[in-house]
Amino acid sequence: MGEIEFGKCEICGKEAPLERTYFYYPIHCECCGSKDKNGQKQHFEIVVHCKDCPAPMPKEIHPLLKTMHGEEHRANITNILPTKIRGQFIINDKIIKEKQAMWIARDESGKLFMYSTKPVKCKYTWGFRDKNTTVVVLSDSLFPEVKWEDKEPRELILK
Repeated sequence: MGEIEFGKCEICGKEAPLERTYFYYPIHCECCGSKDKNGQKQHFEIVVHCKDCPAPMPKEIHPLLKTMHGEEHRANITNILPTKIRGQFIINDKIIKEKQAMWIARDESGKLFMYSTKPVKCKYTWGFRDKNTTVVVLSDSLFPEVKWEDKEPRELILK
């Protein structure tokens, strides 16, 4: 028979039976050991909460990443949406503002992303310089004309 986890809710702080909500991100980390349906490494964050408190979507995540030289560093990534969520959750903030310029680009693995600031092309993916950049993972089937081979991201105007 299954066991019930009991402890302190990360949201309200009360002692109660706990639930876990998992937020999965398209980031190849060294910390989680989780893989997506295509066998690619993915990062996840866990929020432990009571049944009365749905988990808020993390505003900042901290994956362990490996540099080109093999050194490991804990990254601070903000404004990225998960590709998959397992459990009870709530979104408190508006993700995209109206009449805002956005850019879309596809990384080398074929994943499609939308950025609130113009991204720069890196070795295997697109990066950004502004720490307030919002990154949204889109369905890979959208915008088939956007390719990894593109030299520049495509600009979108949201109306």
